[in-house]
Amino acid sequence: MSIFTCIPAMMYHHVNREPEDSISISPENFEIQIKYLAEAGYRSLHLPEFFRYLKGWNIPEKLVLITFDDGYADNYIYAYPILKKYNMKATIFPITAFIKDKIVKRSSLMPNFELLMRTPVTKGGLDDFLSWEEMKGMEKSGILDIQAHCHTHAAYFEEDRITSFYDGGMNTKIGWATDGDTRPGIPIYPAGTSLCARRYFDDKELRDKLAGYVEKHGGGDFMLKPGAITELKDIVKKHGKLNGRFETEAESEGRIMHELTLTKELIEIKLNRKVEYICWPWGSVDKALMARARRAGFTGGIGMKGGANMKLANVMDIHRFNPCKKDIPALRQKLHKHSNLWLSLYNDKRLDNILLNRSRFE
Repeated sequence: MSIFTCIPAMMYHHVNREPEDSISISPENFEIQIKYLAEAGYRSLHLPEFFRYLKGWNIPEKLVLITFDDGYADNYIYAYPILKKYNMKATIFPITAFIKDKIVKRSSLMPNFELLMRTPVTKGGLDDFLSWEEMKGMEKSGILDIQAHCHTHAAYFEEDRITSFYDGGMNTKIGWATDGDTRPGIPIYPAGTSLCARRYFDDKELRDKLAGYVEKHGGGDFMLKPGAITELKDIVKKHGKLNGRFETEAESEGRIMHELTLTKELIEIKLNRKVEYICWPWGSVDKALMARARRAGFTGGIGMKGGANMKLANVMDIHRFNPCKKDIPALRQKLHKHSNLWLSLYNDKRLDNILLNRSRFE
C-alpha cells in the first residue's frame, strides 16, 4: 500500500465470436484475461467501491475496474458467465434507447455497433443490446453494476464547413446528424458527440440537390467515379451561401440536460436504485459537460484516456485502457504501469518496452 498506488481501469465493448478488432475480444481470450486477473490476486470493483478508494490516500494494491461500454447482448451471453466463474465484478454502461424490456430469442449477433449507429430512431430497443430483464438478473447476482452512458449515443454536426460527401458506406455518425438521411452524396460536416456539440442543422436544400444529382447519375456507383467529388463541389459552389443554422445556447442546454437526466432516470426506474456515474460517449467531455452532469445528479464520470487513477484524479474523467488484442504479457505491462503514478506519468516507449519485457518473464 502506497500513496503512489493507483487503480487501473479496463474498457471492453464486445465479447463475441466475431473477428476481433479494436473493441471486440473473443470469449476465449476474454476468459484468459479474467483468469489471469483472478489468479494474480486482483480484486475487481464496482464503481461505488472504486470511487470510495479514490477518496483515500493509501490505495491497496491489485485493485482493478472492469467496464463494458454500450450494453451489448454479448456482454450477457459471453462475458457474464466468465465473470461469474472467476467471481470478478464489472460495470456496464448501456445506451438506454437501445435496451429492450424483455429477453428476446436472438438468432445472431451483429459483430459491431456501426450499423446500429446509422439508425437514429429505435422503437422498443434492439436485439443486439441487453434487455432490462437481463440487467436486473446480472445486478442481482452481485457481479454486474449498471451505470449510465447516454440515451442515444448520437453525434451531431458542429461546424458549417463541408469536409466530404457521404459515399453510402459505413459511417457511425451520419444518420444521427441528418435525422436518418443516409442518401449517397449528401454533405458531411465536422461532427462531435451530442453531449458536447452545439448542433449545426445543415442546409437541407443543398442536401436534396446533392442527393438528387447523385441518384440521377448512378446512385452509390456515382461516388466511385473519378471526378465525382469535383462535380459535387461544383454544385456546392453554385448553391452559394449555406442556409443552415446552429442551435441557440438555450436549445443546446435543454437538449443535453434532457439526454443526461433521461438516461439516469430510466436506469433508476427500471432497476429501482440510484445512479451516480456516467461514461462519456466516445470519451468526449469538457468542463461544460462536467458541470451539466453534476446538475443532473452525477458525481463521477468515466473517460477513455489511458492512465493512472488515484486520490488526485479528476473524478469526472476517470482513465481507462483498452485490453482488447493484448496477450497476457502486454496486459500485465499495462496493469503494472497504470497501478503506479510515476510509471503512468512517464510516457516513454522505452519504459513500456522494459515493462513488457519484464512481464514476459514473470
